[in-house]
Amino acid sequence: VKYGVEKEAPAGVPFLVFGLSEFDCSDKGAALPAAAAAALPLIQKGDFRGKRLQTALVYPNGNGPERLFLVGLGDPTDLDVQTFRRLGGKGGRKAQELGVSHMAMQLPPESGADVVAAATQGAILGSLCAKKKEKDPAVESITVWGGGGSDDAVQVGTAVAEATQYARMLVAEPPNMLYPATLGEEVEG
Repeated sequence: VKYGVEKEAPAGVPFLVFGLSEFDCSDKGAALPAAAAAALPLIQKGDFRGKRLQTALVYPNGNGPERLFLVGLGDPTDLDVQTFRRLGGKGGRKAQELGVSHMAMQLPPESGADVVAAATQGAILGSLCAKKKEKDPAVESITVWGGGGSDDAVQVGTAVAEATQYARMLVAEPPNMLYPATLGEEVEG
């Protein structure tokens, strides 16, 4: 799986996760970035209000992303790292459900490395949790667009997600297969 940070919007991405707060939607989308322009009808009709964890999938026409997945961020004064971890998780799950091999997430330009790491972690774990069977195709690459993060922040998010997934795998093992001695061997090895 490849993960990375881009400074510019990835062109023609199959799946773009975009977070919008209640404030972003309050003025009927007047200040939406170009990448989210396809969401304008939903916002203007009041179908998407940016409520916390509200989601909507849009199929834009034109040269933008093939699919635009909106995730509500809620009240902008309550934004924290966990909000962006959930944004990534919602996006990763939806990308996996749709069988998308590449996804991108747009983060606010003022986002720091902690937000980039959290969103990356959420996207990886979300896509892994949605994967029902081994034969299900996995999300192969995740690109974070915007924010002040770097590849280091993406690596931190990736490492935490992989460690979390490893711990989940160990916990899911039946006790007759993984008992204290074998757990110790597994962790050391």
